Amino acid sequence: MKKLLSNSYLNLAIRLFAGIAFVFAAIPKIDRPELFASEILNYRFFPDFAINFVALVVPWIELIAGLSLIAGARIKASAAALAILDLFFIIAILAAMAQGLNINCGCHTAFLSEKVGLTKLLENFGILALLAFVYFSKGDKFSVEKRAVNERLKPKSGFFSGLN
Repeated sequence: MKKLLSNSYLNLAIRLFAGIAFVFAAIPKIDRPELFASEILNYRFFPDFAINFVALVVPWIELIAGLSLIAGARIKASAAALAILDLFFIIAILAAMAQGLNINCGCHTAFLSEKVGLTKLLENFGILALLAFVYFSKGDKFSVEKRAVNERLKPKSGFFSGLN
């Protein structure tokens, strides 16, 4: 398992997959917040006064954290933020299933209509597992952060290096 968690290529592949998935989920929600708000309302999960706030904030978190995963910037923070969102999605799906609601999941507002159910629940658990892998992975060779740290640690040489 330790070798798997240290695999930079696997880390990169999962980061790209998860990041792209969240970015593509965020864009239609940002474009049509009123439609996303109506899909959130269908869950009967959030109080009415919170619906618009959630519809405006969640897609931006998905977008920023997704782009950060893709770029390899603040990997652990981005993976943690998306995992927390995914946990809320899982809880909302479970609540909808418990109520017997036959509703669109709201994952890809106005882009792809998917119903809440066991398949969507398993998909979200799979995404949560991928985000956990990224969070606990040591394979960050292909990240902006790793590159920035390496650049700071490089010894400076030349005439002007002593002037800093």
